[in-house]
Amino acid sequence: MTYANQHRDLPRNFVVGDDILAQFRKFIEEKGFSYVSQSEDELANLKKIAAEEGYLEVLQDEITGLETALKAQKTDDFARNRDYIVRELEKEIAAKLFGTKAKVEATFDDDPYLAEAIKILQSQERYLAILGAGAKRKG
Repeated sequence: MTYANQHRDLPRNFVVGDDILAQFRKFIEEKGFSYVSQSEDELANLKKIAAEEGYLEVLQDEITGLETALKAQKTDDFARNRDYIVRELEKEIAAKLFGTKAKVEATFDDDPYLAEAIKILQSQERYLAILGAGAKRKG
């Protein structure tokens, strides 16, 4: 990962903020990154089937409208998926700089299961209630 190689001095508890995100966006644009969404793939498949069945001419305006709408929505994908992109960048940068353990640790802040487990462990009443409920079911 280019960013990690150029920023080896990042602290272990770094956070991907707007600056890193902007650099990543610029990087993928410069590299010409593109992708086909599942919706685009399915629409292409519909177009192919419609052509095979002889319906393409009748459906062309609707299909063109859907293609245009998908392109418009796709331009917003980066913003719509910001949280996911941030989490993935944090994991990948952490792995590159600090190893596999750091990659896993980078997920801790956003892990709802871990957060709930910590809450349970901090509440002796809840902890014992769960253990008691499990013991009653077994017996």
